[in-house]
Amino acid sequence: MNSLSFIKKSLYRLKQRYGLLVDVYNITTSAVDRDTGLRTRTLAKRRVQRVLVLDSKQWTQFEYDLSWIMAGRSFSMGGHFDSSERLFIFDQKDLLNFEIVDTGDLSYVVYNGQKYTVLETNRYDDRKAIIVKGKHTEGEPFNQILDLNVFDFVTPADEVEP
Repeated sequence: MNSLSFIKKSLYRLKQRYGLLVDVYNITTSAVDRDTGLRTRTLAKRRVQRVLVLDSKQWTQFEYDLSWIMAGRSFSMGGHFDSSERLFIFDQKDLLNFEIVDTGDLSYVVYNGQKYTVLETNRYDDRKAIIVKGKHTEGEPFNQILDLNVFDFVTPADEVEP
C-alpha cells in the first residue's frame, strides 16, 4: 500500500469515528459607507459535517493600551483576555471550490458556537489534507449564517385534525 492511499484511508476512518460539525467562513467582499461609517461584509459559508478537531491550548494574554505605549509613560494600562488555539484537519474533498485564506481576518471557523480566526493553513500529501490553526478570543463578536428549517420548529402530526 503506498503512502498516499494509506493517509487517505486513515483520514477517512478518523473522520468517521471522531469527526465533528464545523462551519468555515470567508469574507468575500467588504465595503465601507463614507457617510455613516457602516461596514458591509459579504460572507461565503461552507458547512463541513466531519472535521477532526484537536484539543486547544489556552492562555491569558495582556494587551497594552495603544495611547499609553505612544506616550512613553512608565505606567501602562491595558487588559487581560483569554485566548486559545485549536487545530482543525479538513479533507480536501470537503473544501472543493472553497479556499481558506490565512492572511488577515478573511477566514474563520465556527466550532461549538465559538469563532476561531485562521492563523495559518498547511496542505499535506498532495493536497489530501488541510490542517488549519485557529485562534479564539473569548467574547470576540462574529457574524454567523444560520441554516433554519421548518422541521426545526414544527413537529408533524400523524393525523390531520378537522
